[in-house]
Amino acid sequence: MRPVLKVIVGLVACAGTVSHASVWEWVEVHQPLLLNGLESRQSPYLVRIWPYAQEVEMTCWENRLYSDGEWKDQNAASLFGIEVSLPWEGAAGATAEDFEGKGMHGDTLRVVVDVSAAAVPSGWPDAMLRSVVALTIDCARRNAEFAYPTPRFVDVSVAGRPDLADLSGTTVVRVE
Repeated sequence: MRPVLKVIVGLVACAGTVSHASVWEWVEVHQPLLLNGLESRQSPYLVRIWPYAQEVEMTCWENRLYSDGEWKDQNAASLFGIEVSLPWEGAAGATAEDFEGKGMHGDTLRVVVDVSAAAVPSGWPDAMLRSVVALTIDCARRNAEFAYPTPRFVDVSVAGRPDLADLSGTTVVRVE
């Protein structure tokens, strides 16, 4: 189970007749970070809206970590322009919160790693892109372990660059 801190936030309207409460959660997701080289680490986020398997999509979210006297994005996937998404194939009337439609197919979570807009930032070798995509895939698979219900398999497909398609594949997340 992922470490979570829940914060209850309440809002009461001026008239005192309408109230609304939201649950905010501190979550940590695996991301490919550029710290002392390229490595997988967990980054903290405070989130309120929590659609199914958002942890997987958060793999590429921009982060702000304090380093060398300043706050900066150190997520390699974000910096390289890589995106992770769950394909929406929901039934008519399904919502984004319905896990049956968002990426989940039976016991398999389908994940798309889109590298069509990916570019290597200046100062980095071109070969670094393959390493960042591979680690992004690993982080997305690790984040899938925190989705509920937990998928049995994660099927990752790399889109946008035929030379990186060999990184696609299916792995076991949970054993029954």
